[in-house]
Amino acid sequence: MLPAPMTFSWRYSIVWALLALALLGPDAPASAQRAERAIERWRDGAPVGAGQPGDWAIDLGEAWVPRIFDGGAGPDGSMRPHHFRETYVALARHEWPEGPLGERAAQDVDLDNFGIPPALSVLRRRLRALADAPCADEHDAEALERFAGVVVDEDEPYAPRMARDDALEGRVVEALARDDRFGLEGLETARRSLTDERALARALPELYWRRGLDATRRRLHCEGHYGDEPPPTGRNLDARTRRALESFERRHRIYSRGNLSGETLRTLRVPPKELARRDLVRVLAERLRLGLGVIEDGSAPGSRDLEAELRAHVERAFGLTSFDRALAFLERLPLDRVEHHLLAIEPAALPPWYGAGGELALDVEIDRGDQWYEPPFDERGEPRNLPVENRPTITLFVTWEGERVPLVQWPTTVGSWSQEQRGRQISWQYKESPAGEFAWPVVVGAPVWLPPATMPARDLVTQRRVDETGHLVTETRSTLLGPGYASAFGLVAAIHRPVLRQNGDRVVLGSDQGIRTHGSVDYTSVWRRASRGCHRLHNHRAVALFNFVVTHRAHRRLGHPRIDYRRSVEVDGETFRFDLQHGGYVFQLERPVLVRVLPGRILGNVPRAPARGIPIVVDDPQAGPPS
Repeated sequence: MLPAPMTFSWRYSIVWALLALALLGPDAPASAQRAERAIERWRDGAPVGAGQPGDWAIDLGEAWVPRIFDGGAGPDGSMRPHHFRETYVALARHEWPEGPLGERAAQDVDLDNFGIPPALSVLRRRLRALADAPCADEHDAEALERFAGVVVDEDEPYAPRMARDDALEGRVVEALARDDRFGLEGLETARRSLTDERALARALPELYWRRGLDATRRRLHCEGHYGDEPPPTGRNLDARTRRALESFERRHRIYSRGNLSGETLRTLRVPPKELARRDLVRVLAERLRLGLGVIEDGSAPGSRDLEAELRAHVERAFGLTSFDRALAFLERLPLDRVEHHLLAIEPAALPPWYGAGGELALDVEIDRGDQWYEPPFDERGEPRNLPVENRPTITLFVTWEGERVPLVQWPTTVGSWSQEQRGRQISWQYKESPAGEFAWPVVVGAPVWLPPATMPARDLVTQRRVDETGHLVTETRSTLLGPGYASAFGLVAAIHRPVLRQNGDRVVLGSDQGIRTHGSVDYTSVWRRASRGCHRLHNHRAVALFNFVVTHRAHRRLGHPRIDYRRSVEVDGETFRFDLQHGGYVFQLERPVLVRVLPGRILGNVPRAPARGIPIVVDDPQAGPPS
């Protein structure tokens, strides 16, 4: 049990509210300015009095948002409120707003993979449920350790069926009975007394599979991923279990979709209570990391994994070393009474550029990796095999004391072949991510995407499977327009503009060519699919990157530009309407961040991106290309 909270005078409250503002800089987020109680200092799992100069402040309130989604003063001193802020807070708390985004979020439920980690009230409910659930202590670790799982392609519409021999199982049971043995352990003990070694060799994987799949289903059911229904049974990996696995992956930020292998299987082997504790530590550390404007995660060559270091630091400071202590910590937080709740912890050692003050000298390098300009099919219309060894990456650098230091290096996407429609003609067109010198002059929080007037009507609506009976409903793809995590530009984007010339700090930029670096709702595609020219990132990484940029780069808040996008489309006799009145929240950088796009390695016999498309003959000229 944690000790009772300490109280201290109003003088400490004023001092530490001012200190929080000083620590967070002149453009401090509104969350720090609206702290609703004095700052306690925590060490080794207990409050130890008032905070000290130089401490780190972390907001554990329900209205916390990353800096990129908080409002502030514009160039003229007037406030520039962020329209998406309330939506972000509601989604983090699992309170679904009205409209298409809220309807989608109610189906997705856990939005961690989409860049919106849960609020602490959501985590508290999860830990409370596990504390009262007997199943949380019935974790079959042995079965899951022996379980090899199965690799599942997320695009495969049918669940894999495991070919099994019922007669084989009967023979093994008979053999066990002869030796007076039972279960897997008995089977292994009886191995040398069995005459049919071949049957035993075939039986062990079968029994490991059945026991492992059963343990997986019990685990998913314990965390509520089957809803109120009991888990399925049977030897095959069924569609319901694949959907439950996908829900499990989203809850614990695993970038896979219903794949019973790899990181998903490794995480299933972690007991439910321990995994919930780790999730809490990760969420708290992410709040601290974004608040400090720290980005290193060990992904760049030679860089420190500050993400892991901050997790360990938060765990130690708040004493989150066990499930019971984690739940006790959450129970003492006033989550139902205040929007912002600041606590102080001792600082840890960071690289020297974080203590220098002022702007950081930042630049970005995007390596396009292996590039194929050949069409995706041959003369007979058969798909070509175009292997890629080097995938595209984006690397952020800081120049410190004359040395260019890599901070993070993440997978990204570049352009490739895609289908496009002009008039009634559909064609394959190469959409390139051009190499050269570019810059990010602006960062846009919660951006919106305006589809071109030539986009076919059918591409602006979609049919989504909404229940297990296969019933389909047609709805607008307004979530694709944004703002929101499902926007075509994700939660945050930076606009690329070509560098025409540069003279010292003065950079002359060309016009917008439609290229962005932005987040992506399609989180597994960042590793394996291309784009229409943009450089996509996982949403949580896009938030971390551009939160870092606006923290360490002087900028002006321009707020939401006024737009007037209205469009009505008719599909199958039904009319759908689109209406956007504001763009995303614009941060104008005082000095653009320079971005060099490397040409990569050109493979094949076509040396440059084709300018002309390849027409496609379709039966229905009114139908648009697939989205």
